Amino acid sequence: MGVMGIAEIMDRAVNIFKKRIGYFALFSLISGGIFIVLYYLITTPFSLLLLSFSEIWGLLLFIAVLFLILMIFAFSYAIGIMEIIRQDIFFNKLSVASAIASVFKNIPKTIAIVIINCILFFPLIAVYIFFLYYFDVVLSENIIIDLVTTDALYIIIFVILCLLGNIIFVAFMGFTLFCLFVVVEENCGIIDALNKALWLIKNEIFKILWSLTVIEMTVFSIYLSLISFSLIISGIIIAICMSFFKLNELMTTLLVLPLSLLNWSLSQITFLIIGILAIIMACLLCYNQKFKKEGYDIIIRLTQLENRKRSVKQ
Repeated sequence: MGVMGIAEIMDRAVNIFKKRIGYFALFSLISGGIFIVLYYLITTPFSLLLLSFSEIWGLLLFIAVLFLILMIFAFSYAIGIMEIIRQDIFFNKLSVASAIASVFKNIPKTIAIVIINCILFFPLIAVYIFFLYYFDVVLSENIIIDLVTTDALYIIIFVILCLLGNIIFVAFMGFTLFCLFVVVEENCGIIDALNKALWLIKNEIFKILWSLTVIEMTVFSIYLSLISFSLIISGIIIAICMSFFKLNELMTTLLVLPLSLLNWSLSQITFLIIGILAIIMACLLCYNQKFKKEGYDIIIRLTQLENRKRSVKQ
C-alpha cells in the first residue's frame, strides 16, 4: 500500500467494502438504532423548549440545532467506519464493538470539531447567502432587461451558485473528515487534530478538493443510476400489468403502493451503501496524504508484518 491516484483510491475502497460488507452492515444496523433513539431523546424536549421562543427565532434555532445534531451523528458514524477501515489496513482483529466504542469515546471531540468548523466556515456561508439574496433581488427588480435575457441570467447564476454552494459543502465535509481521521488515527486532542489536518492538506488544497468532488460526483452518479433503474423497472411492471390484466383504478393503486414502498426501501439501502463507499474513499484519501507527507505507508507495512507474524504464531 503506497501513494495512490484517485482511481486507485476508488478501486481499493470498493475492494474493502466488498471484503468487509458484513462488518459495515452490522455496525450500520447497531449505530443506526442508537442514533435514532438519541435523536428523539434530544429533539423531543428541545422542541418543547422552543415553544417559549417567538415563531421565527424558534424556527431558526431549531434548524441550526437540528443541523448540528445531524452533522454530529453523520460524522460519528464516519468515525466507526474509519475504525473498521483502520483495523482492516493494519490486519488487526476486526470488531464492530471496538468501532462502536470508538464512536462514543470520540463523541466529545466530534461535537467540538463540528462546532469549530461550523464557526470557521460561517463567514464563507454568510457571504454565500448574501450573494443568493443579492442576485435574487437584483434580477427580480430589474425591469429593463428583456424577459428571455433575464431567464438566461437566472439559469446561469443559478448554476454558478449551485456549484459554489457544492464547493463550500464539500470543503466543510472534507476538512471535518480530515480532522476526525487524525483523531481516530493518532488519538490526539482537538487543537492537534485541527493543526494536523491543516498540515496534511497544506499546499494541496485544490487537488484534495477536486478529489473529494470527484468522489462526490461518482457516488452520486451511482446512486442516481441505481434509483433510476429501480423506478424504470417499477414503471415497466405497472405498464405490463395495466395492459395485460386491465386493472381498474383501485387495483392499480394497490399495485403502486407496494412498489413505492419497495423503491423507498431500496433507495435507503442504496443511500447507505453509497454513503459507506464515500466515507471509505475519503478515509483512503486521508491515508494517501499521510503517505505523501510522512511516509506513513512504510509504518503500515511494518505493522502489517508484525501482525501477520503474531497471527501465524497463534
